[in-house]
Amino acid sequence: RVKTALELVRLPGMENRRSNQLSGGQQQRVALARALVYEPSILLLDEPLGALDLKLRQELQIELKHLHEELGVTIVYVTHDQGEALTMSDRIVVMNYGAIQQIGPPGELYRKPANSFVANFIGESNLFTGSILLDGQTCIMEIGDGLRISGVLRDSGVNPKEATMVIRPESIVRVSESDSLPNTFEGVVEEAIYLGEITKYRIQLGSSITVTANWQNRGGIQQFKRGDKVRVGWLVEDMIAV
Repeated sequence: RVKTALELVRLPGMENRRSNQLSGGQQQRVALARALVYEPSILLLDEPLGALDLKLRQELQIELKHLHEELGVTIVYVTHDQGEALTMSDRIVVMNYGAIQQIGPPGELYRKPANSFVANFIGESNLFTGSILLDGQTCIMEIGDGLRISGVLRDSGVNPKEATMVIRPESIVRVSESDSLPNTFEGVVEEAIYLGEITKYRIQLGSSITVTANWQNRGGIQQFKRGDKVRVGWLVEDMIAV
């Protein structure tokens, strides 16, 4: 069983090594093998990869997913890394102060967060709170600085006077002068954070409204810099009430 457990974590022939003769990643695998050798029906993992560097953590995430598929064992995985939760889970439970906020598959939590806490915790979000001017399934909301946005209310049968809307950074797009979207605004780049494949832009709309947009770099080259004027917009259906 020891031999089998070590093969499962890709450490065959290492059984006679002392732990201080192993790398950090190998030590994490040994810890996992210690649990697997008992052949449990449920495996409880509490921040198992938290102490590792990014590249090794990503490698072991893949190993754990393969292990899950190979063994068919239920894994309860506790993590504060939202990206890790989205990458590894079939189902996510988001908790706040011991209370469950939402349970569901990763895509559902990302696309349809139950409330503003989930929207903020799972991935990046732009949140707007304001007064509802026109209601119905699609609404128009006043968010300040004279700006109005269109979004989709929850189908709760209740028409609120105020609401909080969420839009993801990747749903905010550049809009040319010849195009228009229901939500289109002129803005100024406040900050541009280069991340290789994408650049994260903080864009000021009006005097006090700021949004974050993640835009692909062309050939790895950043398209805008601080102070540049840009025209941005997003679809009504991409902005939902939380």
